[in-house]
Amino acid sequence: MSKLINEDWEHASRFTDEMFDIERQYIMEIEWQEWEYEESKKSKKPAIIKVEKNKKTNETSHKPSNI
Repeated sequence: MSKLINEDWEHASRFTDEMFDIERQYIMEIEWQEWEYEESKKSKKPAIIKVEKNKKTNETSHKPSNI
């Protein structure tokens, strides 16, 4: 009976070790992606937004500017 209990415990511990390794690998990949993103933000220049408005005369027909 004790042999069966020990084998189950070893099997369960091996499974948790594998899950821990997978979880650690996943966290490392996420941290690497975050680092790459932060590094790519350093080399980007800020956007320059130009707003150009065309001055139109009599823009709307229901409110003419000259009567």
